[in-house]
Amino acid sequence: MSLKSIINDFHGDTIVEVMVVLAILGSGIAISYSSVSRSLAMSQDAKERMEVTQLLQTQLEYVREAVLNPSSSLGVSMANTTSQSGSMFCFYVSQPPNTIEIYQFSPIDIINANKTNPTYPTDCSQGFFGYYITYTTNSNSHIYEAKSSWPSILGNGQNKANIIYEVYAPVQ
Repeated sequence: MSLKSIINDFHGDTIVEVMVVLAILGSGIAISYSSVSRSLAMSQDAKERMEVTQLLQTQLEYVREAVLNPSSSLGVSMANTTSQSGSMFCFYVSQPPNTIEIYQFSPIDIINANKTNPTYPTDCSQGFFGYYITYTTNSNSHIYEAKSSWPSILGNGQNKANIIYEVYAPVQ
C-alpha cells in the first residue's frame, strides 16, 4: 500500500462536526461553572446563617445570665432596660474594662428597618450583621426575641434570622 492510497482513504472530520463537538463541550463547561458558582454562594450563605445564629445565641445567653442572676450588674441593667414591654436593646462588650453593657434604643433608631438596607446602631452590629433583642411580656411569661438581618449573598434582598427565649413565671 502506497502513501498516496493511505492519504486518499483517510477522511477527516468536517468543520461542522468539529463545531458541534466544541458547542457540546462549551455547554458542559458553562453548566459546570454555573453549578460551582451557585454551590459556593449557597455555602457562603449557610456560613453566614451559622455565624448569625451563634451571634444571636450569645445575645440570648446574656439574657439568660441576667434572668438567672437578677442582682448582678447585668441583671440590674436588663431589669431597667426591660421595664416596658416592647423595648429594644442589644448587649455589647465595652472596650476596657471589657464589661458587658446594654444598648437600649427605639425602633426609629433602626433606619429603614423595613427596607432592603437597614442600618443598626454601631454597638448592635458585628461585621454586616445587625442585631437586636425585643422584649415583650404577657400574664405568665417574659419573651425575648433576638433578631438579625444582613444582605443576602444570593442577591435576593435581606436575610433574616430570629431566636425566641421565653421565661415562664414561677408556679405559685
